[in-house]
Amino acid sequence: MAHNYDEAAKQEKVVFDHAIQCEILVLAHRICEEEGWRLEGSGFDDGHAHQVISWRGFIPWEEVHRRFKNLLALKLNRRHDTPGKRWFVRRHGAPRRVERRQHFDYLLDVYLPDHPGIFWRRGMELPLLPKVR
Repeated sequence: MAHNYDEAAKQEKVVFDHAIQCEILVLAHRICEEEGWRLEGSGFDDGHAHQVISWRGFIPWEEVHRRFKNLLALKLNRRHDTPGKRWFVRRHGAPRRVERRQHFDYLLDVYLPDHPGIFWRRGMELPLLPKVR
């Protein structure tokens, strides 16, 4: 099935190499600051990224997810001069709502650090935004 999807794709597969992971992390952090949210942690591999975001007040998590993903794709496309490029395969991603502190702690202490790419959590230094190739 995945092979068939790759064959039918109109764009090349996006690989989140180290530079792209750094970009996504820095841009995600900026988006959260601009929107009044907080990026709690991130974990990556070459095929996907996980972001743990928190906010105060009532905003439906679906709206935060939609806006975050749109802004991130917009900023990546502007940086790479690739208007319309799809950086994320799933139309709606696979967001999970974190409802318990135990789940939150597990994500930041176990799940995200276990990914082979960049791991970052609030309080750690952000990488420098790499130059666009």
